[in-house]
Amino acid sequence: MYIYIFKNLFKHSRWSYAPTYRFSSVRNADAPGPVKKFLKDEEILVEKVRVLKDKKLLGDYTTHEARLIAKNDNMNLILFKPNSDPPICVIDNYKQFLKTLSGKDPKKDDSTYSFDPSLKSKTVQISENCGASDLDRKLNSIRNFLLSGHRVDVLVFTKGKRIRELNRKYDTASKSSSSQDAVKEAAEIAEARGLKVTHDLTNSILQKIDYIYSRLVDISRPHTLRNKVNVNSRQIMLKFWPK
Repeated sequence: MYIYIFKNLFKHSRWSYAPTYRFSSVRNADAPGPVKKFLKDEEILVEKVRVLKDKKLLGDYTTHEARLIAKNDNMNLILFKPNSDPPICVIDNYKQFLKTLSGKDPKKDDSTYSFDPSLKSKTVQISENCGASDLDRKLNSIRNFLLSGHRVDVLVFTKGKRIRELNRKYDTASKSSSSQDAVKEAAEIAEARGLKVTHDLTNSILQKIDYIYSRLVDISRPHTLRNKVNVNSRQIMLKFWPK
């Protein structure tokens, strides 16, 4: 009798149900989850976006401009990476876009739209006073970045100079005395107000920019040039994308 009770107790213990429980868990884990919703067209409220089409980088646009491009192609502007800077949008048919992502391993969804390396930007700083050998070394690094498919931002900068250095440059420059007097007077007024001024008759910063373009034009396409000037410094940002 005790043997019969022991057998029945073991038969209905939790161990007899363990295989069924484990199988159920694995089966549910394999069930595909719903495809998340992506904002599109007028739902996108950010001001500026980076646009891609057919896995190729088109450039940075205002959202309005990007919508017009998508509309001209009879497609949708889809916000794919909202947390990027700037946010990344894809021009594609919205239903086809979701269909492409559906049924995929969630960890591999991004591989469907694995964008080219040009989205990964490298920044190189070049001072106005950068020596020739150092400049060539930096330009060789920039060329390697571009040839590897990376987008490169080149920041050319100069620091503000006090009036003594400004006067020295004007004294040695081949300019008319009236021009020198006018600029000196403006510089003296600025110094009296406690301001630093930046001016360079030799345009060395522009010469460096010309040299940078000449070294990179064969492997890149310049996109934008941004100039920022204040009383302490001048910064010029050059953006290069691989061809």
